[in-house]
Amino acid sequence: MATVGSLEALRELNKLRVIDALRQRGTASRSELARHTGLSRTTVATLVSDL
Repeated sequence: MATVGSLEALRELNKLRVIDALRQRGTASRSELARHTGLSRTTVATLVSDL
């Protein structure tokens, strides 16, 4: 079972993946970010919304 701290760490790492993808690409749709990062579209949409 994962702890809350590890889930928060994973979420932060995923945010960094999205940010890095945007730095590399300049602009990208949520679908493109999902393909580029390997994250699900739902995860990307949630992270983009948070950002």
